[in-house]
Amino acid sequence: MKKNERKRSKPITKMALYLRAMRVSIWITIPFFVLILLMVLMGDANIQPGLQSALQFIMTTTLGFFAILLLILAPLVLQELNRIKKQEKHYGFSFNDEMEKYDIKEFVHIGKEWLIIVSRFRIYAYRKGFLTDFGFQRKSFLGKKMESKVIATCADGKAIIILGDGATLTAIQEWVKS
Repeated sequence: MKKNERKRSKPITKMALYLRAMRVSIWITIPFFVLILLMVLMGDANIQPGLQSALQFIMTTTLGFFAILLLILAPLVLQELNRIKKQEKHYGFSFNDEMEKYDIKEFVHIGKEWLIIVSRFRIYAYRKGFLTDFGFQRKSFLGKKMESKVIATCADGKAIIILGDGATLTAIQEWVKS
């Protein structure tokens, strides 16, 4: 697993986790949208009407693509943030206060009290003791990548499905057992 080289100056928050998980979609779409918008606004007088309407079409299509991407990916990320809320409710703490208390500033942190990993569009943030038992790991191919699925039992007695690459899920299981 890669360790994040840059360290944040402030402890992480739920919003920072969300933005980190969504960064790929943001970095792909926003610059392209801004570039086209600037081309349309700055060159309004110098662009032929046909080219201007084509640029406006590309700009609105890019914005539409970004909206659809957010509608597809945001629920996945929000589901993971909901798991953090369940932990807050179960243990009676605030995630942001806990991160400040333990001075956790990294998006990949495996410590005694907390495991935090942000990988692609997934957030894994668990307090020690919240995950109590694991089922078997089912692996399948998603394109060229191996995806895994584990059913875990939480401290509140409910079962959850944890999806991700095999290395991440193995790291979570080893952390829980330690």
